[in-house]
Amino acid sequence: MHDSLLSQTEAAKLLNLKPRTLERWRQKRQGPPWVSYSARCVRYQLSDLNAWLMTRKVRTNENAAQSVPFSGRRQQQQPLTTSEHSRVGTGDVP
Repeated sequence: MHDSLLSQTEAAKLLNLKPRTLERWRQKRQGPPWVSYSARCVRYQLSDLNAWLMTRKVRTNENAAQSVPFSGRRQQQQPLTTSEHSRVGTGDVP
């Protein structure tokens, strides 16, 4: 059975992204896999988009104190504890 091929615009719409985002990701060799017929003709297989989305799914753990950040994103700085907050400006806390 033949897998559906989507244009960049169709794939972007499915992923709720701008088409230009998919272009930038291709230039960086990131994002979902694509099929390239030529430099101007790129298609995305629906099954590849679905598989890529599943790899991006974040699983939560109600018992975890901190969630794992997405790769490629800056990690948020943790808030200071009460004792650290009182030492801010004294040179004791980086």
